[in-house]
Amino acid sequence: MRRIARLATAVTVCALTVTAVAACSATDPQPRETVEATKDWTTTADQWMVLYRDMLEFRAQGSGIADPPDVEIVRIVPIEEWPEAQVDCLAEEGFSASVYSGGAVEYADVPKEQGPALNLAVYVCEAKYPYDVRRNEPLPEKQATAQFEFFKSTVAPCVTALGYDVSEPPSLQTWLSDYSATGNAWDPIAEAWEASGRNHEVLMEIQAECPREAPGLYPEIDGLQY
Repeated sequence: MRRIARLATAVTVCALTVTAVAACSATDPQPRETVEATKDWTTTADQWMVLYRDMLEFRAQGSGIADPPDVEIVRIVPIEEWPEAQVDCLAEEGFSASVYSGGAVEYADVPKEQGPALNLAVYVCEAKYPYDVRRNEPLPEKQATAQFEFFKSTVAPCVTALGYDVSEPPSLQTWLSDYSATGNAWDPIAEAWEASGRNHEVLMEIQAECPREAPGLYPEIDGLQY
């Protein structure tokens, strides 16, 4: 079995927390930074489509797809529904897949000669049923502040209640500065996972029991299909 190294259970997809970054393969191409940091989301539908096309371009390059097909978006999928949407779509494309613990998509091994066809099917399904590609971008200050407060008020107590140690949170300004500078800032889930020696079972337990994302980080954009 091989696994698509993109989890749907982290706060963002390789953008906000160490928890997310750990789920991403070093060879998994990420979109270019095309949106400057702002106080709040200002992304229009047209700008979102630019980010989406950038993502598809990088996916195609990473999968060796020289001439990717034009694919229409069926709908933008909530991150918690993304694994099942990919599995269902891959089945329609003729490939067996399942949702692995933690939200990764795992698909059955195929003969070497079918590898390009599988890569193309994965590309098509990600194009048809994308998550909100703003998840590949840094959070604006308003949403980053909301996420920090959520970490502090909700996530940290939950992780502590499971028996894991969590350090005292920094000040908001320190957290925002760390997040802006490196993308890595105080994160109770990531902290407990690192302390466990990156034990997969620990990460899965915490993610199963504790919420990860502040509500409303990615409001819908007029003109897009959800």
